[in-house]
Amino acid sequence: MIYIGKLTKVYGNNGELILKIENQDFVDFKIKEPVFIEINNRSVPFFIKEYSYKGNSSVLILFDDIVTENRTKLLLNKKVYNSSIKKAKKKTKFDIYNLVGFSLFDNNSEQLGEIIAVENYNSNIVLEIKYKKRKILIPFNEDLITNLDINKKQLYLIIPEGLLELYL
Repeated sequence: MIYIGKLTKVYGNNGELILKIENQDFVDFKIKEPVFIEINNRSVPFFIKEYSYKGNSSVLILFDDIVTENRTKLLLNKKVYNSSIKKAKKKTKFDIYNLVGFSLFDNNSEQLGEIIAVENYNSNIVLEIKYKKRKILIPFNEDLITNLDINKKQLYLIIPEGLLELYL
C-alpha cells in the first residue's frame, strides 16, 4: 500500500471530500481500482465515483457509496492509500545558473558563443554571451529551448528574429 494523503475537508452537501496529497510521487488515480482508507487500524476499500484536481496538492473526491454529509464527516482526517498509483518519473533538477560555460547555438545550429553569465532582471532570465567580440544579452525562456545537451555543455535556443543584428 502506498500512502497518498489525508481527507481534510467535507466539500458541499453531496458527500464530496478534499484529499490533501502528501506523497510527492503521486500522479493520478486508476479510477477503476479502490483507494483504501485507514479506519480503526484497518484498510477499508472505497471506490471513487468522480474526482477533480484542486491545484497541485488537493483532489476533490466523490466516493460511490458516500452521499450524506454525516457519512463524509466520519472519514475526516483519515489516511488514504492506494495499491496501484502511477509513480512520477523522477526529474533531475537543473539550475539555470549552471548554463555558464555552455556553448549557445541558434535556430540554424550555428554556434553563437559561450554563455558567460546568467542574469535575472525582475524575474526575466537573460543569458550574456560573447558574440563576435561583443557581449550581448539573449532573453531566456524554457519554451525557446530546442535542445540541451548537458554532457556536451551545449544549449540550442530559438533566438528572436533580428536580435543579433541589434548588436552589430
